[in-house]
Amino acid sequence: MMFLVSDIKASFECYGSSYDLEPISYPMINVANILVVEDTLGKRILKKQEHFFEAKFEAEKILGFPSKMVSIGSVSTGAKVVILRGGGIGDLILLLPALRIFKNSLPEKVKLTLATFRNRFDLFEGIDEIDDIIPLPTRMTNILGMDYYVEFSEYLDLFRSSHMTDYYLTLLGFDPYKIEPSFKQPDISKGLSKSQRVLEWFRDLRRYWQKIVYVNTGASDTIRRVPIEVIYEVAAAMTDVAFVISSNVDIENREKPPNVFFLDTRYSLKEYISAIFGSDGVLSSDSSAYHLAAALNKPAVALFGPISSKLRSRYYPTVISLDAEYKGQVCNSPCGLSTATEIDQNYNDSKYDLSKGCPEASLKGTIYSPCLLSIPLDKIVHGLSEILT
Repeated sequence: MMFLVSDIKASFECYGSSYDLEPISYPMINVANILVVEDTLGKRILKKQEHFFEAKFEAEKILGFPSKMVSIGSVSTGAKVVILRGGGIGDLILLLPALRIFKNSLPEKVKLTLATFRNRFDLFEGIDEIDDIIPLPTRMTNILGMDYYVEFSEYLDLFRSSHMTDYYLTLLGFDPYKIEPSFKQPDISKGLSKSQRVLEWFRDLRRYWQKIVYVNTGASDTIRRVPIEVIYEVAAAMTDVAFVISSNVDIENREKPPNVFFLDTRYSLKEYISAIFGSDGVLSSDSSAYHLAAALNKPAVALFGPISSKLRSRYYPTVISLDAEYKGQVCNSPCGLSTATEIDQNYNDSKYDLSKGCPEASLKGTIYSPCLLSIPLDKIVHGLSEILT
């Protein structure tokens, strides 16, 4: 856990929330001006916000500050537990099964609060196991009075080598290998897929196309993104299928196959989910789209390069995972690089900026990971054909 404060009086925007903060002053400290975050998230925020700095103090001495949960057995009836977890959509989809298992294992009348990004709140609509949601970063006043907290900034070696849901379960006090795989499958409210604009758009498209694939080429970091040219090649090989891509000015101006269409869902999570729900299948980079497809019980083909599919999609029965089998000059897939490790990532004993692409990509003069580019076109086409039949 990390505590962040501002050195000026100002309003800050962070992950969908706005914070009016003032510098803290001794001896009368207004704890509402202290933001509480996970360690990993705190490091990222410090890199982006020049007026934030870390405040170090013994939080357990503050009246009402929660204790770190050491085991489920330590939680008593009627206790209040807060879980701190930000991250991408996929990170939170993978958390859902762990939250359900955790809450259903707690004593009666325990109140479970989730602190996460405000712009992710909709993902947890209709999840009965979550009693309350608060924004992350969260003001210290929001968690004073709670009994226990849980965060997921520890055991990064385990994070890099385990399926993410298993990682969450381990830190919540479970042996993940004793839990049936079916309990690790996520689901989200179908109410999130009811965007009228998007559903009407798909109905119009279905007047001309029987099969529609929703495509997501993006990712939160460059090394997992798939170039649009790959999708154009797939579309050219499957001329009886419509491919729908979230609109982007750069790609709209390029020559495209006649069965490729653009639908702007970038600014609404519900529209994004509705587009996935309205399709017959999904083609996705290692990013949020296939996680959402799995949570909607929708078939998908997911392309994996730097990260092994075993760490992400193992418990998704509707997802066909295609792992790169790449052997390069400086790396082999999967190399394990991700934004979870980018802060401390070293390459040849020096810091490496993953926003420029992976080391192998830089060597080849491209921003896209060569491992992803190496996945054969016929494998992608075969996978899509399988989920569309």
